[in-house]
Amino acid sequence: MGNGTSRLTPKMLADYVRAHAAANRQTTELFTRIQATVSLMMTTINSDHPYAAHLSRIDRMAQRGIALANATPSLPAIAKKRPATKKAPPPAPPADKPTEWILLADGDDMFLGIGKQMLQATGYQVMTARTGEEILRTYRKKKADIALVMLGLVTPEPAGTVSIYRELRRLDPHVAVLISNGYGIDGETRQVLTDSRNAFIERPFSIQELSQKIGTLLDHHKPPRTID
Repeated sequence: MGNGTSRLTPKMLADYVRAHAAANRQTTELFTRIQATVSLMMTTINSDHPYAAHLSRIDRMAQRGIALANATPSLPAIAKKRPATKKAPPPAPPADKPTEWILLADGDDMFLGIGKQMLQATGYQVMTARTGEEILRTYRKKKADIALVMLGLVTPEPAGTVSIYRELRRLDPHVAVLISNGYGIDGETRQVLTDSRNAFIERPFSIQELSQKIGTLLDHHKPPRTID
């Protein structure tokens, strides 16, 4: 006491964690966009192209950046360690390109642009929405045409995404939903994923991984299409 040393309070710790998490989200999203763009570019060139090795190095650098962003300095006791995941080999491209419509929903305009290009490169037709209101309005009007909703972060809080999912489920009990973010699965999202009509893909992902995830979900989920 009286030595002028600041005491670390629970509030100070909570403020630090929130600020650090916000910075991590921004950094992770940046590297996710880079990796998604590189993945899209690599689908347009052959492995022996002069730029192929360069793009591969950029992809590895983006992966390292994401790993560093997920590390919490000075707080090793609360650092969230994420288990390493083994990447499955890329699936063979389908003989016939799909013609289903996908509603891509995310609050980030840049990700919407990249995600739309990736889905179109896979062969899907895409409509986009940015806000919860726009997502629900679009789905009400076009649900007879939409085979799947790819739902990202429509608000800064993950709970917003789950709330929109529940509204979609009320509008259509048969809707197939692919939830996507760069931060893993929280408690509410885990509950959503107990439903076989839903799936999760973590950013960053390649076009091959996205195609495989959507194909598997649609193959196991053929909802009846009705027109209001």
